[in-house]
Amino acid sequence: MRKLVVALALASTALAGPALAKDNSFYVGIEGGGIINQNQTFDLKATNGTVSSAPLRANYKVGFDVDGKIGYDFGMFRSEFEVGYKNNNVDYFQVNGGTPPLI
Repeated sequence: MRKLVVALALASTALAGPALAKDNSFYVGIEGGGIINQNQTFDLKATNGTVSSAPLRANYKVGFDVDGKIGYDFGMFRSEFEVGYKNNNVDYFQVNGGTPPLI
């Protein structure tokens, strides 16, 4: 998996174009990419304050990111409006032994 991520990162640099925004002009751009979240572990606490002996683990699927932007380049600085959409779903939850408390 690590080799795949490195290969994709190197390939993306070949596809990247130069910034073509002139000073004192408007510009428009789109961006996109992949999202790889780290897995998360949760310790659950019941309403009576006891901590569960069975932590939950959330494993995520590979997601994607799409952004669009429009702005004005003043030379030394820019003003920009950007909107984006990110999608990264949970692949599965795993209970690591024991029973989680009811919350």
